[in-house]
Amino acid sequence: MTSEAALALRWSDYLDEENLKIMQDAVRLSIATKDEVTSEYVFCNLPAAPSKTYLQSSLRVIDQQQDRFLIYCMNENITARKEAEYKKEIIQKQLKVIMDNVGSGITATKIEDAGVEFLFSTIDIMKFLVTQEESIIHCLTRPLDPF
Repeated sequence: MTSEAALALRWSDYLDEENLKIMQDAVRLSIATKDEVTSEYVFCNLPAAPSKTYLQSSLRVIDQQQDRFLIYCMNENITARKEAEYKKEIIQKQLKVIMDNVGSGITATKIEDAGVEFLFSTIDIMKFLVTQEESIIHCLTRPLDPF
């Protein structure tokens, strides 16, 4: 989209009620404080854009003539970051469900020349190691069954 096309847009047409209110509140706050206000907005169905576009906008009212305001605004497209955050959240929820529903336990280790490093475990690893060591010793010391 060209700068001219972006300037010609009526941006409020692409905001839902919640995001329009956030933007209006940001403008009001900037008018009242004369400070820059930064917020995030979800725009829907912008021309030549994905169905949802996430923008982080910093705006400041820089001049006022009666009931008209001149607003300086900078936008950053943060859609890729927001989509990555959403995917990460879904994966974390899925992993939590898996970890919460494992019957016996899961342990992740990293084995290198220097030794074994435990990354995480759903069980008390020391109790598990003692039990496993005793089981291994028991298996090695009992006579082998030929059949």
